Amino acid sequence: MKKLVLFTILSIFILSTIGCIESDTGAENNNNGYTSGGSDRVTSIQQINNTVENKSVLIEFGAEWCSACDRQRPIIEDIANEYKDKAEVMYVNVDMTPDIAKRFNIRSIPDSVVVVDINSGGEYVYMTENGDTTIQREKARFLGVTQKQRLVKTLEYAIENRTG
Repeated sequence: MKKLVLFTILSIFILSTIGCIESDTGAENNNNGYTSGGSDRVTSIQQINNTVENKSVLIEFGAEWCSACDRQRPIIEDIANEYKDKAEVMYVNVDMTPDIAKRFNIRSIPDSVVVVDINSGGEYVYMTENGDTTIQREKARFLGVTQKQRLVKTLEYAIENRTG
């Protein structure tokens, strides 16, 4: 019995620290993303593709019901405002756009990734935290609440990659 209680407490702690498990029921609200002016709310894959043609893109996947996403939101908005002339910051509400969440294989939120380009095979090219590019999103994603400096460093690598 003690092991079960300990396991339950540990599981709750891990989920609240890492992020939120995606809900199949969906959030019923009128807001499909961030409301302040910094990041763009994504409604289609084409919107992402069109943006990646011109700029590096930081994409944040989240939902309104996710408390970890609420903690990540100000960080993403700060980056969006600071980098508005150099890169694009986009927000995908996984409840409002489940097709996009499926395309990026989102299983847990918040989940962030920096997209540098689309290769000739139509695959997204992602920037990793150490400055390498990859087509494997799982090697380049940030799960859970992520420190601003980690995201900024990766975004800087992406900007440099496009201009260098």
